[in-house]
Formats: sequence, structure tokens, C-alpha cells
Amino acid sequence: QSSVTFGVSPAEIRAVKVRHLESNLVAKLEKFSIWGGKEARDCYRAMSDESRAKMVCFLDIDPKKIQTPYTCREHPRKVSVKMWSEAKLPENRPIVICVKPGLTSGVFEENLKSLGLTEGVDYWFFG
Repeated sequence: QSSVTFGVSPAEIRAVKVRHLESNLVAKLEKFSIWGGKEARDCYRAMSDESRAKMVCFLDIDPKKIQTPYTCREHPRKVSVKMWSEAKLPENRPIVICVKPGLTSGVFEENLKSLGLTEGVDYWFFG
């Protein structure tokens, strides 16, 4: 006996989660940024054109990624990549955070705390 759960691909699950994010949050925002690495890029690629058009930038901790705008084949628009600390600037908020808490030995949590932002106002977790 096989389970339907195992027949659902990660991409299909991500698509459902992103549609929920878009309809319940992104649709209400004029603009937003995404903080995170691979999960952030996957989220961006799964978004509708309308949602991607609202995106200001990616925020990242890796200085090497800051030097080059992000582009993907499916959606050739260049999106700037800024240092995570620029999340404190109003023009880069609000933020959808695609970093799972607890996976960075506290570094991510300390960085986020240092910005003095408010969850549910300045940022939301997605993942």
C-alpha cells in the first residue's frame, strides 16, 4: 500500500506554500524583500510575475553574493542582492525571511535581533 504523500514533489509543496504566501501577504504589500539563500531563490522562482514585480531585493549574509544581481532563466529580471544588515533600511522592508531558525548556531537569530525589527510588521518567516 502506497501513500499519496510520498507522491507529492517538493516543488508542488513549495508552489502551494508560495500561493498561500502570495494571497495572504504579498497581495497586500506594495513592495517586499526576501532574506535567505537557496530557499529564498526557490520562493522567488515559484512566485507569480505580479509578486516578483513587487520584489525590491534579496538580502544575504554572503559578501560574494552581494556583488552580482540575481537572475534566473525563467524570469530574466535582475534583482539586486544586498547585505542582510540593509534590512534595517525602510526601502528594503517588509521582508519575507526564508531562513529556518536554529540552523545557524544562533548567528541568524542574533543578526535579526540586532536590527530591532518587529515580526508581523517588518518581517514574516516563510519556509
